[in-house]
Amino acid sequence: MSTLEIALVGAGVMGRHHARIIVGSTRARLAMLIDPAPAAEALAREFGVPWFPRPEAAASAHAAIIASPTDSHEQIGLELLDAGLPLLVEKPLAETLSSATRLVERSRQVDVALMCGFVERYNPAVNAARSRLTEPPRHLVTVRHSPPAERISTDVVFDLLIHDLDIAVMLHDHEVTRVVSSCWAPASGAVNEIADASLTFGDVGVATVSASRASQRKSRRMLVSTSEEHIDVDLVRNTVTVYRHIRHELSDQQTYRAQTVIDIPFVRHSGEPLQLQFEHFLDLAEGRADADAERASLLPAHVLADQILTDQPGGQAP
Repeated sequence: MSTLEIALVGAGVMGRHHARIIVGSTRARLAMLIDPAPAAEALAREFGVPWFPRPEAAASAHAAIIASPTDSHEQIGLELLDAGLPLLVEKPLAETLSSATRLVERSRQVDVALMCGFVERYNPAVNAARSRLTEPPRHLVTVRHSPPAERISTDVVFDLLIHDLDIAVMLHDHEVTRVVSSCWAPASGAVNEIADASLTFGDVGVATVSASRASQRKSRRMLVSTSEEHIDVDLVRNTVTVYRHIRHELSDQQTYRAQTVIDIPFVRHSGEPLQLQFEHFLDLAEGRADADAERASLLPAHVLADQILTDQPGGQAP
């Protein structure tokens, strides 16, 4: 297939990152930048592409990436799917579960590929940990904390926690049988800035996930415990440390001693996660990857995010 022409919708922070990745690709070309803000024309000039204010201009491209504000995803996504454009939509797919479901169903109906920006699926440290698993985790703990971000108006559950919900579903591959959660929003705020949840996967294991936009430092951590080992993953530094308990004993002097073997496996970096995600999107757009399997993987994390929000006293999904 010839070089794919990509329409990029959205000129914000993520839009700029996607533009950089597309421009650096040997398989695709940035065809246009679409954003209603006149200031977006300057970014279009920077990348040497035409600027358009409305998404219908994307119809002339081969595929599109939607990196516009979350509340615009459904309308733009349905319009471009109907135009036959394979889509990569920044997470979340939409601002509500019902909207996300409509996007997935429309993708299925028109038989056009749809992908969500679950970029942690392409994190080398996550995949290094996943490759070690011979069984689902008994206990998964994730921490995704960041300083306040005033530019983000999406609830922290759909903005940050959804990444770890997706990881939890991916690593366990079992039905979630129970969800217990707690969220916090500042008195003056419209959305949650902190969210913690515990997910029970039947008799397989438990996942405890935590997200915050009220921290004093950026922290991205994942702890995976199985019957064989404990895997400590730093998603910021992309490092993996593995611990295996060998034995313990209590001496005559009532002194406890434990022996643990520590392994630091090599983490193979085959590319920037956003670039690897884009390569998979191109495979979907070209029919080289399974669009049905991709479609089936999109909603579980959104379902859990919705359940966490609607489970709160007086709460509802955004």
